[in-house]
Amino acid sequence: MLKRKKLYRESNIEVLRILAMFMILLGHAWYHYECGVGDYPLKKVAYHIVNPLLYMHVDIFVLISGYFGLKLKSTKIFSLYTTCLFYTFVAMFFAFVLPDISFHWKSLLFPITQGGWWFIRIYVALILISPMLNLIIEYYHSRHQWRGLIVIAFIFNFYISYLHRVDSIYSMGYDLFNFSCLYILGRYVALKKVNWCSKTIVTALLVLSFFKLGISELGFTFPIIEKAIRIKTYCNPVNVFSAFLVFLLFLKWKKGWSNPLVNNISTSTLSIYLVTDNQYVRGGGVK
Repeated sequence: MLKRKKLYRESNIEVLRILAMFMILLGHAWYHYECGVGDYPLKKVAYHIVNPLLYMHVDIFVLISGYFGLKLKSTKIFSLYTTCLFYTFVAMFFAFVLPDISFHWKSLLFPITQGGWWFIRIYVALILISPMLNLIIEYYHSRHQWRGLIVIAFIFNFYISYLHRVDSIYSMGYDLFNFSCLYILGRYVALKKVNWCSKTIVTALLVLSFFKLGISELGFTFPIIEKAIRIKTYCNPVNVFSAFLVFLLFLKWKKGWSNPLVNNISTSTLSIYLVTDNQYVRGGGVK
């Protein structure tokens, strides 16, 4: 059986969690809270330069989960349920005091599936299938056949899902196939102890970043380019590999470092997400 990493809080990874959540907050600010703001200084910079670089934050979170591994535990599911329920109760206030926001009572009974948090829904689904994924990973790892498993994961996520957009599989990366692929990548890094040269990581990351910026700029002038490449999707290979490279870079940075303050701040990232992406806070109701 594969030995699972101890739940040791490595602060370099916790800093990465905080950074990824900050990137998510920026994205939510533009997409959920910018209505009525109009033009403002640096708006073009925000949309043409900063925004395209953000599309790897969710992938980073799932890579971290894969690195440390998931176990199907009823206590973990129940903890997520009660946490989501608590923030649904808190958010009810906004539904009653703000105009044009209707409250859906089923979100109180089913806060995970009806609460409007897409990430929580897919993440719980990932936890539910984690025993199966772990068995598959253990099978390939014990036979030193990681290449075959990575190829299979990439075929599903990039060729079938991203490239061909097959119905019931493709959902712009907001789906279990993308999360499963990222989980496998995270386990690969942990079990194979991937340790690339820092110069190689930074060079590759810069190349991918400039590519994303170029596609983003061209996409505003020629929408057909954005439609074809879909740079703002989580399952885009460029975004997946960008997240992978950033993750490898933070693994090398201050390895073995543990800071209680950083770790405590990191534990608040889930609460921040549940508040800022709550359907009653940002408005709009359940989708």
